Amino acid sequence: MSISITWALEDETNVAGVEVWRADSKDGEYAIVGDLVELPTKELVDEDGDASKWYKLRVKMEDDSYGDFTLPRTLQKPAVCKVYGWVFDPTGRPIQDAQVWFSPASPPVFDSKTHTGSSETHGQLAKSVQVVTGADGYFEAELIRGLTLTVYIPDMALEREIVIPDEDSKSLKELYDEEQA
Repeated sequence: MSISITWALEDETNVAGVEVWRADSKDGEYAIVGDLVELPTKELVDEDGDASKWYKLRVKMEDDSYGDFTLPRTLQKPAVCKVYGWVFDPTGRPIQDAQVWFSPASPPVFDSKTHTGSSETHGQLAKSVQVVTGADGYFEAELIRGLTLTVYIPDMALEREIVIPDEDSKSLKELYDEEQA
């Protein structure tokens, strides 16, 4: 199995690259994965990685100095919220096979000045999720709690940013209504 790790930097000034480190447990012994990832590349595929491993990043500056490590992150399945809803056409009829996309509003970021993650949830790895509605227009998707995502429903010409709540489930309509309030 392999794991793809991506990141973004708030400030790339004088940054030579990023090191990715891996351990078997949060407090375990970390070892570097491969070579320094030089900018502009911001991704590393860990061919020996799996979802049970822990990762942290460290910036290397052009003057050969290093920043502090980010907080350790695991790729184990995080807490999720089931976001659900229905897609209807303008006349109110359900749309079967409508696509509903949920994408990260921005990639995980760590501060290249202090070289650390800014919070426990900052830097949570996320990927885009696409679901398709059934005959009744219904869809549901399990999404990582606390992330800011862009939801896009082409059949409704709808695109909006939402924050996934720390709840077991929530309707997309309720999330829209909360964002509007």
